Amino acid sequence: MKIVRVPEYHESKCSACDYWILLSHVWQTKLRERAAYPLALRCTTPRILFYRMKKRPSIQTQRLLLRPFGAEDASSLEQLASDRAIADTTVNIPHPYNSEMAHEWISSHQPRFEAGELISFAVTEAVSDTLVGSIGLNIEKASERAELGYWIGRPFWGKGYATEAATAVTEYGFSELSLHRIYAGCFARNPASAKVLQKIGMTLEGRSREHVKKWDTFEDIDQYAMLFSDLL
Repeated sequence: MKIVRVPEYHESKCSACDYWILLSHVWQTKLRERAAYPLALRCTTPRILFYRMKKRPSIQTQRLLLRPFGAEDASSLEQLASDRAIADTTVNIPHPYNSEMAHEWISSHQPRFEAGELISFAVTEAVSDTLVGSIGLNIEKASERAELGYWIGRPFWGKGYATEAATAVTEYGFSELSLHRIYAGCFARNPASAKVLQKIGMTLEGRSREHVKKWDTFEDIDQYAMLFSDLL
C-alpha cells in the first residue's frame, strides 16, 4: 500500500488502484470537526487511512476517560510513578521519579503526536477525573504498527482498569489509525500484565531472553501481538 498526499478538498487518486476518490461535503465536515486533515485516503477496497491530527483525542469507556495529559497532571503523575513498584514492572520508568521528569515527559507528547510518533493518554476515572495511570501507542508509520505501553498506579490495581483502557486503545489503533499490527512486551515475571494482554486478544509470540537490563538484572520479555485481521 502506498500513501498519497492529497489536498484538503475535492478529489484524489488512490495510488493502489487508480480509482478517484471524491471528498464529499459531509466527509470534509467530519474531518474539520475532528480537527484532522487527510494525509491519505482509501477507496472501497481495503486500504489504509491516516490522519494528520492537530488535537489529541480522548476516549470514553464505561468507567474511564482516556484523555491527553496536561501540565496540571504532573503532581499526580509524580505521586503515582514514583512508587518503586511501578518502575519495577516497566522498562522505561526510572526510580526515583521526580517532578521535573513528569513535566518533561508530559511536554514531549504534543510534538511527538504531531510527528505521528505517539498517542499518549492519561487514564482517569471518568466521574472524578482522578489520574490512575497512563497508556499509549508508539507508532511506527512505515510498518503500520504500534507498540502498546501502559501502567496503572498501585492504589488502583485489581480494578480491571488496565484491561479496560488497553481494549479501548487497541480498538482505537485499528479503527482510527488503521494500524495493521499492535504489539506489547512485558517482563516474564509479571503475570498480571501478561493476563491483561491475553484478555484484550493478544497472542504470545515468544520470549526474548535477557532482552533488557533493569537495575543490573537482565530480564526476559514476553512478546505479545495482535493483527487487524485477528478481529475479523
